[in-house]
Amino acid sequence: MARRMESKSARLLAILLALIMIGSVLTYMARESRTSPLRDVKFSFPDGFNGVIPYLPGGADQVVYVNFENSNAELNEILTQVVKNNMDPTFFSNLRLSQGVKRFMVASYSGVSPEILFLIDVNRTKVFYTYKSQDVYSGYRIKSNAGISLVDQTSPFLLGTTPIVAKVVDIISGREKKTLALEVGNFTERLPSGDYNLVIMFKGEMVKVLVRGNTSDFLDFYLAAYRINESNSYYEKVVLVNFTKNGRFIDSNKTAYYAYKNFGDGLSLAVMGDTNLTKLMQLEPEMRLIEIEVVSK
Repeated sequence: MARRMESKSARLLAILLALIMIGSVLTYMARESRTSPLRDVKFSFPDGFNGVIPYLPGGADQVVYVNFENSNAELNEILTQVVKNNMDPTFFSNLRLSQGVKRFMVASYSGVSPEILFLIDVNRTKVFYTYKSQDVYSGYRIKSNAGISLVDQTSPFLLGTTPIVAKVVDIISGREKKTLALEVGNFTERLPSGDYNLVIMFKGEMVKVLVRGNTSDFLDFYLAAYRINESNSYYEKVVLVNFTKNGRFIDSNKTAYYAYKNFGDGLSLAVMGDTNLTKLMQLEPEMRLIEIEVVSK
């Protein structure tokens, strides 16, 4: 039996979850300053979402990536809100920035001892953190306060729960090989080339949070990526979904531009384009799920 996923009963709540995903609103954002002092940086992460994934520890089930470059006023407003809503005061109350955020990534690790990791690009400018202890680990200074640690010798700098920050240092130092790229790189490497302004990724059990109704067991990976098309004439949304059962993307006319590809391994990719950003963020690709029902005689 083939059926479409109904938009009301099984819609992927990408924009809503992006805005309320992990943290609560922090009331300040750093102001730009042309005279901000620079900090000593020993390691710089590669640019772009796919450039950072190989340096994130494996096990993350939620990731949000924000890039303010090449955004316009409308998109910038949404990006700013996403960053603010993910800057949990538990992590940021002891931090002061000397320049505004250029790129921002947050990864959440659920489990018995949940972990949260932030990578924040402030153009290598100095960051100020009120810490109670400082240690040198694999050649990097780790400043800690109440189970939260900062490493400012990387760009973007690291902030998060102490164990997950230490794991990133282990990856940089070559001591840790279990990265997020090993888990999702086969999917994310099929994103159309170039960087994105906003990426929202969910995998594993967290995908079920996205889906209403009885369709959640058909998916185990969801990614939505947004940017302004290189023609600068419309917004582009790329969606990756990995179907664990018989599912695929199908034709749709809900947006001005729409193209899709269903790969043989269960992954489906859709590229949607429209001049209306709000509309684009609220829509998802058309999907068809195929269920095989066994009828007893």
